[in-house]
Amino acid sequence: MRILQLQTGRDDVSSWERVRERAVRAIGSEICQSIKATAHPGEGFSLGAEFRTMMVSVIGESAVKAFVVGATGETGSRIVAQLVKRGVPVKALVRDVATARAKLPTEVELMTGDVTDKASLRAAIADCTVLLSATGARPSFDPTGPYQVDYEGTKNLVDVAKETGIEHFVMVSSLCVSRFFHPLNLFWLILYWKKQAEDYLQASGLTYTIVRPGGLKNEDDDPRVLIMAPADTLFEGSIPRMKVAEVCVEALYQPAARNKVVEIIAQDNVTERSFGDLFSSIIE
Repeated sequence: MRILQLQTGRDDVSSWERVRERAVRAIGSEICQSIKATAHPGEGFSLGAEFRTMMVSVIGESAVKAFVVGATGETGSRIVAQLVKRGVPVKALVRDVATARAKLPTEVELMTGDVTDKASLRAAIADCTVLLSATGARPSFDPTGPYQVDYEGTKNLVDVAKETGIEHFVMVSSLCVSRFFHPLNLFWLILYWKKQAEDYLQASGLTYTIVRPGGLKNEDDDPRVLIMAPADTLFEGSIPRMKVAEVCVEALYQPAARNKVVEIIAQDNVTERSFGDLFSSIIE
């Protein structure tokens, strides 16, 4: 494994930015794909988990391999499609290979498993660098569904992501998760358990982006413009699932998306902004 060491005597932002510029000049895309170490501000810098995210956005996307959970769902399948469109290798966690193969692109590697089975996750996630989770409990008469899937399942994903060195964890959540008395919590406290899962991810030490969409629509050609806001500021609105998928994938390549909770809806009669501007506008 080749690791480029770059030294800096200071710990401030401007010094770190100079180190980044030197690294971009020094590294080629071939070497970039082989790097896996850790950045240590103030002690010299090794290119690795933290730095590699930035390198991917500067040099190219070939260093990313995505593990997608909830891949056969309406939102998850769109996330897979966006990743494949960008040339990103994808592993999809599925319960039924035949069903998944009929729905997902042929390039996608299918891995059998379940979020409630941590051992199956360990086997499936091997050699992936980023994780995108669009899982969620299906409507049912089982009162433990949201607890088992949205909370315990996400906890399992977070734990395995930490064990295996996942560099960025993108989680699809929901608007209004902080409102305990929201009507959706009549469905076995589904928003409550999503919020507990968010909290667990945020406390994990992993680099994360939590995406809270409004009401999900299947119309991919919806012309409305993407709106992005900080946590607990949007409480109504809808958004096409395709835009949710685009936000999730863009989060991997936007440095300003790291360690943020973003709420998203779509609206008419607003000015379209770049993803970089949108993520940068979220101050936590």
